[in-house]
Amino acid sequence: HDAKLSYKNRLHKLTLSWKKGRPNVSPDLEDQVLESLRPHSNLHDLCIDGHGGPTCPTWLGTNLSTKGLEALRLKHTDWEFLPPLGELYLIRESGEEYLGCIRGTCFRNLKRVELIGLPRFSRWAANDVCPWYFSLIEVLVVKDCPELTELPFSSYTSCCPLESDSNVTWFPRL
Repeated sequence: HDAKLSYKNRLHKLTLSWKKGRPNVSPDLEDQVLESLRPHSNLHDLCIDGHGGPTCPTWLGTNLSTKGLEALRLKHTDWEFLPPLGELYLIRESGEEYLGCIRGTCFRNLKRVELIGLPRFSRWAANDVCPWYFSLIEVLVVKDCPELTELPFSSYTSCCPLESDSNVTWFPRL
């Protein structure tokens, strides 16, 4: 029962939603299901709501397949960590992992990010190799993410000046 979303090149908006409060959630099975729902690279707007697995799908992180994404909404997931979107984890011959950023794979079009109701979500990693990584972000919504300590653009306040220092209290762990 494969949805074959990766073949649906005219699909521009996709919401993947799981019912909240359902009994007998199998995190491993939920990860497998989400992994199998890889959308086509033409997707512009993605919402993942209520996913009960512990990790983000590889097609959103390390094996990025949605390069033209303009809006990303994550709501009520159990993820603790979101990898650098569009960055590839490369393995050196010694077996040591390191980050490499490939210009053609970053989200150059991403304008809107929503992180809502993510109680365990603590970190969205990034590195300084791609300073232009989120250059088009216009809207960032963060709500009910009490453990959040790192965003990939936390250090780029020069491009997005705060109206006042009191805004820092919105994210006490950042």
